Amino acid sequence: MRMAGLLMVVAVIASAGCARRYGIEHGVRPADGGASATGARCRIIQDAGVELAVEYVDAVRWETLLSHRRFRKKRPRDSTSRMPRYHLFHVVIRNAGRAPLRVPDIILVAGALRQAPIARDELKKRGKSKAFSAVQLARLVEPMRLEGGARCPAKIDYDRDAIGYGLPVIAPGETVARIVAFEWLPVEIRSCLLEVVLAPPGGVGAKKVIAFAYRRYEYRTHGTVFLDPERASKEKGDED
Repeated sequence: MRMAGLLMVVAVIASAGCARRYGIEHGVRPADGGASATGARCRIIQDAGVELAVEYVDAVRWETLLSHRRFRKKRPRDSTSRMPRYHLFHVVIRNAGRAPLRVPDIILVAGALRQAPIARDELKKRGKSKAFSAVQLARLVEPMRLEGGARCPAKIDYDRDAIGYGLPVIAPGETVARIVAFEWLPVEIRSCLLEVVLAPPGGVGAKKVIAFAYRRYEYRTHGTVFLDPERASKEKGDED
């Protein structure tokens, strides 16, 4: 009996080791070039009186957002905050010009596919699911005015420095943040662009489109097949 239990323990350890050795990581990261980076996540573009900072919200950044009371519901301990199966982007726009600025569209582009963000009311309906019982899912996509100089979510205190922003334009000198949610792209699509459309108020004047390029990645966490180059370099250094 003791031998059977020992064999079971060994089998569990072995299977865990194999899972770790041949696990697969996947996600979305900025494509090379096109924008300066703050760390590996937050991409910043400055262009003629406007500053944009965009970051893809992965599982790590999801936990960052939910560490703030602004995005959480008051729920018992058994409530859940599962990350939704959407493509989420954290977008910060600072109007450094002298005139108000409109943001008529933020579009996710993948080849011929062009997606508009999921509407707040639709997210509010989906947020009633038990899977999101601890998350203010609709509040995540509400525009916020930011105080202070932080542009990337890792450095923003949303409970202290963010308040609701209901104006249809971004006033000069103001910094506005919002999270946009898009439906999940088909798995065969490996790259996409987030297009932020800027325009003067009143529909007068030319629109400007600023694009952020992203690509999907998938690699084994160990071994040599599909190994991420950065991780491969680190593993080789550990072996040496």
